[in-house]
Amino acid sequence: MFLLAQARPILVWPEFSWVPVINGTIFVVLLVLAGYYLEKRFRNSIERRAFLRARILKRLPLNDLNGRDVIQIHTFLDHASVSVLQRIADSSSWFQEAFLPEFAHYLAHQGELPAWRDVLIFKRLQHLVHDLGPHPKKILPVVFLTDGEEAFPGFLYSGIPGADFVQKSLHAKVFTKKLYHSFPVSPGEKIHVLFSGEEKDWVRFEATVLSIKTNDIGIQVHSVPEKDPEKTRIWGGIQMVGAGGEQEDTPLPDEFKGSLSQILKYGGMDSSTNGDIQRRVHAFKEHPGLVRKEHKPEEIQTFIQLYAACYARYRSDVSPIPKPVLLFLYFFFLDETLLSPSRIVQLYSTLEKLRSRVQDSHPSHHTLAVYLLPEWLGLILAGKKTPSKNHLAQSYEQVKASIVRRTGTDEFETQSGIADLLHLLDWELSNLLFNGLIGVSSNPNLAYPILSEDQMYGETDSFLITPEKLNAVVDYVHKIDRHLFYRQISFEPEQSPGKPELAMKEIFPDCIILPVFGNRGVLWQEITAGLTSRGRLVFPQVLNENVTLAITRTLGEFRWEMERTVRGRKWKDSSPPSLTSEYYLYLENYRKSPAMTPDAKKTVDQQMTKYRKNLKDMFSSDYSYWILFESSGKLRLNRVSRDILNRYVPFSPSTRAELQKHPILKESMDSFEARKRRLVSGIKKRYNPYFQTGNVPVEVLETIQFFEEM
Repeated sequence: MFLLAQARPILVWPEFSWVPVINGTIFVVLLVLAGYYLEKRFRNSIERRAFLRARILKRLPLNDLNGRDVIQIHTFLDHASVSVLQRIADSSSWFQEAFLPEFAHYLAHQGELPAWRDVLIFKRLQHLVHDLGPHPKKILPVVFLTDGEEAFPGFLYSGIPGADFVQKSLHAKVFTKKLYHSFPVSPGEKIHVLFSGEEKDWVRFEATVLSIKTNDIGIQVHSVPEKDPEKTRIWGGIQMVGAGGEQEDTPLPDEFKGSLSQILKYGGMDSSTNGDIQRRVHAFKEHPGLVRKEHKPEEIQTFIQLYAACYARYRSDVSPIPKPVLLFLYFFFLDETLLSPSRIVQLYSTLEKLRSRVQDSHPSHHTLAVYLLPEWLGLILAGKKTPSKNHLAQSYEQVKASIVRRTGTDEFETQSGIADLLHLLDWELSNLLFNGLIGVSSNPNLAYPILSEDQMYGETDSFLITPEKLNAVVDYVHKIDRHLFYRQISFEPEQSPGKPELAMKEIFPDCIILPVFGNRGVLWQEITAGLTSRGRLVFPQVLNENVTLAITRTLGEFRWEMERTVRGRKWKDSSPPSLTSEYYLYLENYRKSPAMTPDAKKTVDQQMTKYRKNLKDMFSSDYSYWILFESSGKLRLNRVSRDILNRYVPFSPSTRAELQKHPILKESMDSFEARKRRLVSGIKKRYNPYFQTGNVPVEVLETIQFFEEM
C-alpha cells in the first residue's frame, strides 16, 4: 500500500481554460454565418434566375413555334449563367445583340440538329420577335458550307445580299457543331454561304474568308446570290405566312387514321400496357422535347415490347398487314398526328421500295451486307446470324449457361420452340434496339424512338439511310482506303501444322439500319465470335446529319476498334508500332512535339475538350478529314496526325499519284512509297519457303496482295 501511495497518479485532470471554448464558439458562429450567407446567396441566385428567365420568356412568342424548338429555348435558358440572362434582359436590343448570339452558340454546340435546322429556328424567331432596340443591327441567319459539304450555322451582319454585294466585305459569326473540329477554313479559302429566302427557297453565293478570330470572321462576296434547287429540295424551309406558316393541304388516306389504335390492336398486348403506351404517346405530342429529355429507360423498353409483339405476329401472320403496322416496324411510326399527311404518304412509298429490295441472306466475306431491322431479326431467329452481345459483352448462350449454373435447373429446356424464339427476339431487341437508339444520338438524353415531323424537314428521301446510300458512301471510302476492312488473323498452313502464321484478310462487316432517328452511326460490335467473324455497324433510319460525313466517321471508328481488338491489351505498346500505339503516343506528347505549331497544339486542345479525351472519337474525326479532304489535297490535319495516317491508313495508289503534285503532301507520298517497297520485299522474303514448295496458302497470297496494293 505504501508503494501504491507513493506512485504518481495515473490520470491528471487538465487545468480548465476558456481559450478552446471561445475558439470553438467563434468557429461554429463563423460556420453558421458562412452557411447562412451561402444559402441566402444561392436562394437569391435562384430567385434572380427565375425572375430574369420569366422576363425573357415573356418577350418570346413560343406559342407559334414548333414544340421541340420551344424545349430547345427552355433548355438554353436553364443552362445559361445569371450574367448572360442579365445581359439579355437589360440590353436595349436584347434579341439580336444578346439573345440570338448566345442561343446560337448553345444550339450549335449542345444541340443535335444539323446546321440548316438551327438557321431555320433563328429565322422563325426573327420573324416572330420584334426587337425593342431603336436601331437594331441587320442580322441574316446563314449556313456556311465548305467544299467538303461541312455545314456550320452563323450570322451575316447585313441585309439580304443582292447583285450589288459582289466584292463587298462583310462581318459574320460562325458557330461550330459539337461533332466536328473548329471551323476548318483558313483565310484566303473559299466557302459557300446559304440563307433561306422569303419564298421557302435556299439561296447560295460564294465568298472568300478574309479573317478569322474565334467566332468572328470577315468574308468577301464573290458571286451574285442564286437559288439552290438541290438544297431547297433536301433542306426545305419555312414560308413566313403568318404565325402558323404554310398549311398542309394533302388529305390523309383513310387506312392511316387511328394508327396508334391499329398498331396496339395488332400487337395484342394487355390493356394496362396499351393504356401506358397511349399516355406516353399523348405526352410526347404535347411536350416532345421535354419527354425525350426526362424519360426513363423503362419507357423505351415498353415501346420495344410493343415492337416485339408486332414483329412476332408480322413474322407468322399470312393475313394482310395494316399499313400503319408496317410503318411502325420500319420507321417506328406510331401516330398519324405526329407527321403531316404528305410525309406519311412519302414514307409508305419509300417503304414499298425498300421491301421490294432483295437482300442476300448468305453474304460472302467479301460483300458489305446491309439489313433493315426486320430483315436482321429474321436472320437471328432463323439461326443464320449470331445474336448480339449484351452490355457486359456476354453472348446469348453464355447468359443461358450462367442461369443454369446459378439456379441448377434449365428452364429453357422445358420451353417450346416458339417460346424459345420469343425469348431470343426479346434478347436481340433489348440489346440491339435499345442500346443502338442511344448510341446513334450525340445527345443520349434526347434519344426517343417515336417518329415525328420535327425530325424531318424538306424531302423525305433525303433524310432516310437506304442500303443504296450506305453502299455508295462505303464504296467511295473503300476506293480511297483500300485496306479499310483488312485485319490481321492467325492461321496454320497445311505444310507446317502447329506453327501459326500471321496474315491479312479482308472481312466486310454487317450494317444494320435501325428504325429510329439519330445523327451518327456507331460500331455495335467489332467482332461476334473470333477475329474472322464479321463486325457490326449500326445506323439510324432517319439521319439528321451529312450522310457522307456520318458514315465515314463510323468507318473510322470501325478501323480503330478492330485494330484495338487485334492488338488486345498491347494496343498502347509501341513495340512493334501500330496505328493505335502511334496515335496514343501522339496525343500523350503533342504539347512537347517540336513538329507542331502553337496553332496546331491549340486545335488539338480544342479537339480534346470537344471529345472529352475519347481517343476513338478523336481518331474517327481525323479519319473522316483524312479520307474526305486530305485525299483531295485539302489540308485539315496537323503534320504529326497526317504522318500517322499516311503510314497506317495509306491512300490508294491512284490517289497517291494525284497527290504527288501537291507541294506539301508530295514528301509524305514519296516517303510512303519507299516504305512500301521495303514492306513488300520483307513480306516476300518471309513467305519465300512456301513459293519454293509450289504450294502457297490462300492467306499468304492475300497478304502479299494486301502489301502490293498499298
